[in-house]
Amino acid sequence: MDLLHVLQYSNSSLAGGRISELFGAREVMVLSLGLSGVLSILCPFAAYLHPFALAAVRFLMGMVQGPAFPALYCIIAKWAPPDELATLVTIAYSGMSVGSLIALGGSGYVVRVLGWQFVFYIGGMLALTWTPLWLLLVTNCPEENPYITKEELDLLAVNNNIKPRRSVPWRKLLTCWRFYPSILGEVASSWAANLTTTEGPTFLSIKLGLSMKQVSWVLAAMQASAWVGAFTFGRVSDKLLEFNILSKVNTRRIIHSTGSLLLVSGVIGIVLAGCNSWAVSGLMVLVAVGSSCTLSTFTLTPMDIAPNYSGTLSGLLGIGNISGFLAPIVTNQLIAKTKSWESSLLLTGGIYFICGLIYVTTTTATIQDWNYYEDISSNEDLV
Repeated sequence: MDLLHVLQYSNSSLAGGRISELFGAREVMVLSLGLSGVLSILCPFAAYLHPFALAAVRFLMGMVQGPAFPALYCIIAKWAPPDELATLVTIAYSGMSVGSLIALGGSGYVVRVLGWQFVFYIGGMLALTWTPLWLLLVTNCPEENPYITKEELDLLAVNNNIKPRRSVPWRKLLTCWRFYPSILGEVASSWAANLTTTEGPTFLSIKLGLSMKQVSWVLAAMQASAWVGAFTFGRVSDKLLEFNILSKVNTRRIIHSTGSLLLVSGVIGIVLAGCNSWAVSGLMVLVAVGSSCTLSTFTLTPMDIAPNYSGTLSGLLGIGNISGFLAPIVTNQLIAKTKSWESSLLLTGGIYFICGLIYVTTTTATIQDWNYYEDISSNEDLV
């Protein structure tokens, strides 16, 4: 079921980015999360009906959720001042950490008091409550917002040249090898997320013998630290650019290198710490903080190299989420064959290190010439 969700999420993410560029990211986001809320409410009914019915609902949830992130990219590209891009992206995306933190703290209580079905009901109602607020407060570009001031419009005037393009230079886009390291960054990030969220609770309870209450506290600390870390890395990134301390590409490199060092060090430390529950718990927090740095590195590549196609590129970036279902499969196989967690931990660290090394040594932050499709001399690769 998770496999279906991830695969359909990746597929619809590819289409969602282009649809957002052509028809409006605001509207795509409303449909994505609004329908996701409805489907969440339907999950308990589907589970009672038949396991395949629940699988079908999960499949549909993956399909409608896929366009959400590409749509968000399109909006941020228009609304973020260049020297605050990383900060705004990390604020927007760190909502995942806040949501996970609230869910970890509240789901157990909801299940005990109301029943497991209400976890889905409450999540769905929150999404449906959010929908009209989004429509009321958000517009696709600053010029359409009735509440914006002249000072804010002047600040964002630099983004006026970011406009939806009727055609995509697919050949030039797909042969832009400087973009592919960012997909590897997404692969590594999704793989690390498996360690911190999917396998983490099992590791803490089985390997270290922590109670479920203790595990929930560790996971909550990880999510809270990831939220703080994401915002901190994003703010530092923008300040390095604002004060001309580093170029944009070197800023991305130094932030990603720092996060990779924290994550890999944390993973190696967990292996060396053995069954010391306090040390391992602290190192798991370090891993979560290291992973959070990616919100201000490779995730910004679509807006760095082709802001006019940020939705399309972010959809392609979502291909890296395929490791979200590969990681649990590989992890379980390794643990079953080696009878230990160390191999899985070291594999996670190795993947993150290699992908990070490729990203740091090959990435770019220079806007590509095909970003301006009207300047392309030949129309043969426009579709």
